[in-house]
Amino acid sequence: MVKRARRFPIGTRVQMSKLGAVRCPRSADKTGTVVGGGNLTNVVWVLFDGNRTATPLYRGYIKAVAYSQPKPAQEPPVSISPNDGIFLITRSELLERRRLRRKHHPPPGQPTSSI
Repeated sequence: MVKRARRFPIGTRVQMSKLGAVRCPRSADKTGTVVGGGNLTNVVWVLFDGNRTATPLYRGYIKAVAYSQPKPAQEPPVSISPNDGIFLITRSELLERRRLRRKHHPPPGQPTSSI
């Protein structure tokens, strides 16, 4: 009989299992959120608390954690400069900057609003 790997839906809170703690000791005490995974592979992408990038982990290395309050979904970062991609902000911050820029620098022919 073939044992199927556990599935972790996106948004599931997880922490390292005993096997994961042995194989990845630096991540042994970390907790994170599942942000992706392959249907045909045994890899799950986990965004650990405090990290900016997700980490791919084998499904057997993690276990689900029960928690009382759901965490709000995090927005993926948006690169402001397409060339280097170093300066990252969330989409809502980008839209707010655009709104402020238009308010202070309107297109030619439009009256400026006094602040």
